[in-house]
Amino acid sequence: MTNTIRQSASADQVLNAPPATVFPLLCPVREAEWVPGWTVRMIHSASGLAEPGAVFATASSTTRPDGGAEEEVWIISRHEAPRIVAFVKTLPGAYIARYEITLAPEGDGHTRATWFQEITALSPQGAALLTDAWPAAFRATVGHLETLLNAFLARAD
Repeated sequence: MTNTIRQSASADQVLNAPPATVFPLLCPVREAEWVPGWTVRMIHSASGLAEPGAVFATASSTTRPDGGAEEEVWIISRHEAPRIVAFVKTLPGAYIARYEITLAPEGDGHTRATWFQEITALSPQGAALLTDAWPAAFRATVGHLETLLNAFLARAD
């Protein structure tokens, strides 16, 4: 029995390129190429890019009492090109999450990307972030990322 809140959500994308083209873009460093304003602080990576065991940090959408952005810390737990990339991320003291993106060929050079996230609250602060609206917000974010990634892929052709 547990006494904390856990939520999960998933959403699909159809991307206008094959998995072998999409997969390298699902890298914390390369996301800056297609996500406006994306910033990452690479903490550890032998190659400087996505790989098993790479650790990086990103700004969270939550803010500290002083108004600054909280920092999420991520570790890549699986990296199997061109099929799956998985992460564990935490906002220390608030939540921990499993995050997985699975790619599959989708006819005529396209990719079906399935994004899954499961978040477990670690504190009342984390529980407050996991409202009933969280799954819909996750799906909206994945939809927005689909638009950005397809626009990038169109420019790259």
